[in-house]
Amino acid sequence: MKNLITCLTVCVLSGATFATTWTVDDNGKADFDNIQAAVDAASDGDTILIAEGIYPVNSAINANGKAITIRGWTNNDGSPAVTIDGQQSTRVIYSDGDSSDTVFENLIIANGQAGDGGGMRIVNGSPTFTNCTFEGNTCTSGTGGGVYAVGTDDGAVPCNSLFTNCRFENNHAISLGGAVFTRPGNNLIFDGCLFANNTATDSGAGVYSESDSTTFFNCTFESNVANEHGGGIVVNNTITVLDWCSFINNIAVNYSGGAVSCFGGSATITDCVFEGNSAGDHAGGLKVDGVPLFVLDRCLIANNSPSGMRFTGCESVLLRDCMVEGNTDNGGISLEKQTIMLEDTMVTGNSGGIRCNGGPSLTILTRSRVCGNSQFQINCKWQNAECSLVITECLGDCPDVTDDGLVNVQDILTLIAAWESCTALCDLNFDGIVNVHDLLLLIGAWGPCE
Repeated sequence: MKNLITCLTVCVLSGATFATTWTVDDNGKADFDNIQAAVDAASDGDTILIAEGIYPVNSAINANGKAITIRGWTNNDGSPAVTIDGQQSTRVIYSDGDSSDTVFENLIIANGQAGDGGGMRIVNGSPTFTNCTFEGNTCTSGTGGGVYAVGTDDGAVPCNSLFTNCRFENNHAISLGGAVFTRPGNNLIFDGCLFANNTATDSGAGVYSESDSTTFFNCTFESNVANEHGGGIVVNNTITVLDWCSFINNIAVNYSGGAVSCFGGSATITDCVFEGNSAGDHAGGLKVDGVPLFVLDRCLIANNSPSGMRFTGCESVLLRDCMVEGNTDNGGISLEKQTIMLEDTMVTGNSGGIRCNGGPSLTILTRSRVCGNSQFQINCKWQNAECSLVITECLGDCPDVTDDGLVNVQDILTLIAAWESCTALCDLNFDGIVNVHDLLLLIGAWGPCE
């Protein structure tokens, strides 16, 4: 029996495979002095550990479909300490047939140049990216300055890559997608990523997506500039999810959607900020055209020009618990032959509140306020579905429901007369009913309004 166990143990161990860590250092004190040589030697499950430094390449690095991790050293602050430099003469990485088990980590992919995908071209696979920076890459004749993701032309193998804590900075596309361009059939996810100072001669300076779905969690788009549409992103016939994202100071120079241009597909946008974006034509914040379902939930749309948002030809548009304020020129919201629903939403301090252009439009208000906009509040048909208010001056911090400059017994009597109703002027906390909570707010502000 003892001999049998020994024999089995030897047989198992002889058939086992063990992952290897290969080291790369350009000063020669490692297994290899260049990255591609280490990749060629590696097998599935191996890790390639690259010492800090700048590694120029004359041709694109290719993992050749291997399930390996290519990991760079980091600085003390966790930022990548390894730069793979395309020297403005070649694409930096070519990914063909890589799975999610092909991982690129802690790398700066810089100064790549190609017809499309100057930094990286992803074909027939879905590699994973963690803590990578795509910087200063250019596509010279096509799309995707930083990354071009194509999957396969027939859609049989989509690109489902996950980008986590990555940065896309100063990339440029001669056409679409300054930082990233992705083709139909793909499903890309960006988690905790920064898109800054990217440019596109045409549209989508940050991202231009034609994917089946594109998801952004906790991402920031700042100071990206497109000549045509979508300084931040363009999503075209895509299921789009934006969650906890910020769009700050992005520009669409000649046309629309300084932050976002959305054409077709569907979009769900939650807990996002759109501030200080601009466009040459209209919709400094968001331009939404022909989207069957568009939902904005708990978002701030502020100080964009011209107008915060423009909607055209959408089947269903819902703004829920949003603040639309300080947008200039065409106002807070611009509609063209469009019905829009606002729930628990405030539209205030804009050059105009809700503007309707080029045909009949309808605004349906539920527990919402449109007030304090300079030129008009709503210049077309609107409907008070529940407990909403459209007035020239907002109530402000002083709950003076009788508008006499004092919070006194007359306000209490007016509030009591509206008890357990949804009279908007008396519903001081905007919860849809006049009750003791509103009475306490009124008493707490007793006396002259300041």
